[in-house]
Amino acid sequence: MKLTDSELKKISEAKESFNNLKMTIADLEINKFLAMQELDKIRESFAIVESDLIEKYGEKATINMATGEVTHKKEETPLEKV
Repeated sequence: MKLTDSELKKISEAKESFNNLKMTIADLEINKFLAMQELDKIRESFAIVESDLIEKYGEKATINMATGEVTHKKEETPLEKV
């Protein structure tokens, strides 16, 4: 017993499509992994810059990212009880 040429063609095409999709998924996973590594590097770099700015301007400083202006949060005075 043997597959017909048509059956063999259909199953071969299906297998090829399946394998191509698996390769696409594998490539995406590799790219995801590399992107996650890059994101970790950026986070580390951001943390260093943030730490330097906190040391220079204080923890209560607020930076306007559009202008670079640094302001400080005002201490809130508690309301007096009546």
